[in-house]
Amino acid sequence: MAHQRSWPLNPMSASRAVSECTQNTIVTMKVYTHRSSDGCLRGVSENGVSYTGRSKTDFDRLFPENKTEQIEIDDLGKFRRWRDQIISASRAATTAQPTRPGNPRTLVFRHLKRDGVVELLCGNRFYFAKEPKAGDKLRLWQSQSAMRLKVLNVDGDEIRRRRILHHKMTEATHRKLQRQQESQRANESKERARQRLIWENAHPVQAVFEGADSARTRRVLRNLEQIGLLGRVAAQLFRTQKSSGRAKVYRGDYAHYAYHRKGEFLKQLCELLSQQKQLAWGWGTDVEMAENGPCHVLYVDLPKGQASFHSFERWDGPDYTGDWDGTHESESNIIDFGEKIYSTALVS
Repeated sequence: MAHQRSWPLNPMSASRAVSECTQNTIVTMKVYTHRSSDGCLRGVSENGVSYTGRSKTDFDRLFPENKTEQIEIDDLGKFRRWRDQIISASRAATTAQPTRPGNPRTLVFRHLKRDGVVELLCGNRFYFAKEPKAGDKLRLWQSQSAMRLKVLNVDGDEIRRRRILHHKMTEATHRKLQRQQESQRANESKERARQRLIWENAHPVQAVFEGADSARTRRVLRNLEQIGLLGRVAAQLFRTQKSSGRAKVYRGDYAHYAYHRKGEFLKQLCELLSQQKQLAWGWGTDVEMAENGPCHVLYVDLPKGQASFHSFERWDGPDYTGDWDGTHESESNIIDFGEKIYSTALVS
């Protein structure tokens, strides 16, 4: 049976009704209804469930009369405003996050000395002053904190004990950071020693190829290029092989960038090879890679053996008259060729 009631004067009672409904189990629930002249039924319950339609059966199934107290509102505009307020309050109540419990980091220890000075300790922050400056500082900490601060009144011994404890924790953290920095410096020193050992015991060309010193690499390649045409060929072979090895290790955009640099180096290498007559070279085709890979292969006959590079594009150059030697020794052959050109220049 429908009941008539006056329009609520305080809209905030909707949020209170929703909170009471969500916290307590109530058998009788208030439902605000409106029946239009065209037969449309509208209803909203205190927990935010609403209905709009013409089916009396669906309306009674959703809001049974024996479990609800139906309050009819004649004005449609008032009903809509009331419905919107109830639904908004219900959503706010269901989506509100619970208050995070306090933890030691949010505690503020307060000690009032005999001379009226207030000592405040919050984590690593310590402040002492007379009122009202101490209160202003506490409100400042509250505004800067993401959580609510809890003030505990303690004696002077507790304040001193807390400060000593925090100082010890800070020292332990500092010592841990120092150990990490010392370990990092030791590892860097070992790496420099390893690079220096490679540089001292190996040939400069091999040392810069196996190392990671960009400055030394540029210096060695610059010295190779100053020797002559074969020196420039050796330097370009070095760059091409280095980029090819990096491209096989890298992933994603770095691999694409390394393969792009390899293609540029191959183009420059072909221009240099076309200017000399000492080394036999040319282009071949890898049948196995013809469908979905770099099918073009650049072959260069070096003194120690053959060097070969796969490429997606074929640059200028003749066809290779020989065959692949079946080995994967391009890196060692290129380093050997560079060492011989470099040593020849040092002897001369």
